[in-house]
Amino acid sequence: MDRRERMKKSRKRRESKADFIMEKIGARILVSFEPGAGNNSFRIKEHVDGNILERIVHNLSDYPSNKLLKYYKVLGVADGQDFMHCLYLGSKYAKNFEHNVAGYTVAASDKKGCTMKVIFYKLKKKA
Repeated sequence: MDRRERMKKSRKRRESKADFIMEKIGARILVSFEPGAGNNSFRIKEHVDGNILERIVHNLSDYPSNKLLKYYKVLGVADGQDFMHCLYLGSKYAKNFEHNVAGYTVAASDKKGCTMKVIFYKLKKKA
């Protein structure tokens, strides 16, 4: 078995473990980061009517601001200590965060005691 096959097999095993843990503890939402991708994207898994739905949320920092505002609308802004803290605040205070979040950008925070600001975006509705 070569390296690529082993990685595929371990990735499948990891995902099935995550699904198993979600079911055992009764979690509604699970957030996980892509291995080796840094903080460029994260996955949201959620239980909906007995099925597990999975979405990937990408960092939109590389998009030009005119395209960003054309396709996305601000869902919420969170100032926090690190990315996970901002993600927690976004999920706690934004309405239907897990259903609406489509991307995010990271910036330096201007608030005292906070090291970063994360702006979460949702897709604009088509007219």
